[in-house]
Amino acid sequence: MRPQSVVFVEPPYVCWDRRMDRVREGEEDIPGIGTLVLAAVARAAGHRVHVVDGKRTGTPLGDVARRVLALAPDHVGFSATTISIHNAARIAARVKAVAPATVTTVGGPHVSAVPAETLTRFPGTRAN
Repeated sequence: MRPQSVVFVEPPYVCWDRRMDRVREGEEDIPGIGTLVLAAVARAAGHRVHVVDGKRTGTPLGDVARRVLALAPDHVGFSATTISIHNAARIAARVKAVAPATVTTVGGPHVSAVPAETLTRFPGTRAN
């Protein structure tokens, strides 16, 4: 397989009011361990790898999509929790609208919990 450009995305949360939730304080400071492990494995396999972290900064969706598209990825992988799955789908749709040949895949806790429902509600991504 030829080396590909792979972008892993941590989408911003949709409804987390940081002032009301001290349990998750600091959670958004770094990308999730799963995202970092996948990035390391893909890099070790010879792919060009980037991580776009919209979660940490609460980056607007359009900005995340533009950052992803600027990297001209062959594949975009999203890590989605329940409070970020809608934003993952929105970003994936924007990426596919501009670069339809780009493969988009979503994984993470939300997909692990409800894979069939995720595929039904968000047909623009493949669940893994």
